[in-house]
Amino acid sequence: MSFRSLLSLLLVLVSLVNSGRLEVEAQESPLPVEATDSAGKQNEREPLIEWATSNIQYLYGFNWDLGKGTRDTVTFEHADAWRYGDNYFFLDVYNLAEHDRLLGDATYYGEWHPRFSLSKIFGWNLSHGPVKDVLLSHEFTFAEGFLTYSSGIGFSLDLPHFDFANTNFLAKDNVDQDAVTWQIIVDWSLPFTVSGLKLSYGGYIDIAGPEGDLPWSIFSDVQLLLDIGTFFGYENHVFLGVELRYIHNLFGIDGQDEIVPQPMVKVAF
Repeated sequence: MSFRSLLSLLLVLVSLVNSGRLEVEAQESPLPVEATDSAGKQNEREPLIEWATSNIQYLYGFNWDLGKGTRDTVTFEHADAWRYGDNYFFLDVYNLAEHDRLLGDATYYGEWHPRFSLSKIFGWNLSHGPVKDVLLSHEFTFAEGFLTYSSGIGFSLDLPHFDFANTNFLAKDNVDQDAVTWQIIVDWSLPFTVSGLKLSYGGYIDIAGPEGDLPWSIFSDVQLLLDIGTFFGYENHVFLGVELRYIHNLFGIDGQDEIVPQPMVKVAF
């Protein structure tokens, strides 16, 4: 078992132990029965899942330099916050109509980002300035014949007008490479209104250092979306817009850059 996998396992165990310790302390509390019952009822009302959202996207990208010039993508995306942290997951499925042999055998790509909140687990107040919370952050990326995992520290930020903003500083390990490198991920969502139209601007920037035979890289998807659901009674559920994808050193090919606009539709549920 690798160090990062062991760290993830230990963190889950710490969470469970801490939860168990809190239950024991509640049982041994010298408070009157009425106060203990009240605290117990309050803990029972504390949900395991604080919120969750999922969506499906269809994107049609053009101007690809490597392989086919046009490519369609179906994306399933999920995010949630729970009692001890948060999760983000997405799965891309490429070229549904025609498999692209020039890009190899992988027709899918996915990422899972579990983070564990130090303030939620230990009851610490870690807010300071724009920092809302400090988390132990992880990333797992996967495709056919491809796997990386990263671990480090994440920060949830409280910025004016933003739905959310996060920064993560990680150590990244590609299982096919001998070395370990650094990684920085920034993601955000900024809603705004223009002439009564509800729009949002959001995305992520993922920068990783050189690792083994691979050069440093940038992956970025930025979306500008219009909430068209407001026009027919489905506000915050149906979106139309465009995603701009930028990749530097795609597939570890030095100098292989892609700038790809992708018209898209997104349905949230």
